[in-house]
Amino acid sequence: EILSYNTINKSVTPEFRVNGQQIRKFSWGENSNYLAFVSVEDGQAMLNLQTGTVNSILKTFQTETDQTNSRTRVFFTDNGQYAIYSTIKKDIIPATRRGEQDVEIVTPMIFVYQLNGSQVDEISNASDAFLINDTTLGYMKDSMLKYRTIGVGDETDITQFQGFNPEISSDKNNIIYWRNEATDRVILG
Repeated sequence: EILSYNTINKSVTPEFRVNGQQIRKFSWGENSNYLAFVSVEDGQAMLNLQTGTVNSILKTFQTETDQTNSRTRVFFTDNGQYAIYSTIKKDIIPATRRGEQDVEIVTPMIFVYQLNGSQVDEISNASDAFLINDTTLGYMKDSMLKYRTIGVGDETDITQFQGFNPEISSDKNNIIYWRNEATDRVILG
């Protein structure tokens, strides 16, 4: 169940009761009119977009367990035009011979939807999505930080990247992230 707490009248309001076993991440949209979240039930991830009391499941697919909840992000562009979901997709390729095991392929994915539920972008093998501006999305892919205009297929490299959870500064001049060194020290970049 997703609940909200009103800090003015100090009350708790149920926003949505989900059948899922887990809510990985969620985010409010502009003026709290929208709620985007990733729910998981029986190994299926569901990308949800709620408008008022109406919930729409935008996409459903098999997913891998995300023990730390660090592989999933959900947010809206500042102008409220897009909802962005970054999560894990799992495909299972059935074994072709007796005695062999099925092959599991785990892929980090980014999905971008307009608030009317139309999908405008899907980026495979990409994670750690962040906004550069309302139409430009940054992310990690192939050990690189990259960016692209939402809905346009061309990617541009920013820099080589070995780290986790990149976040861009409010002035858009710096990207902070963390990484572990072999000595188990955590370094902020």
